[in-house]
Amino acid sequence: MVLKSKFKGLLEKEHQIKELCKTRSKGELKRWIQEKSSKKRVEKRAQHEKGFKAP
Repeated sequence: MVLKSKFKGLLEKEHQIKELCKTRSKGELKRWIQEKSSKKRVEKRAQHEKGFKAP
């Protein structure tokens, strides 16, 4: 079930990216992707640090 929802999420993301490709230039698209990936990296780091803090 989890796999199914992940796959559905990926399909939705792919669709979003295709829509963005149609509406934006390559430079804007690269910037958007970098923004998304850096945001994810920051969130992961925050979760990781939260896990190591004493309760």
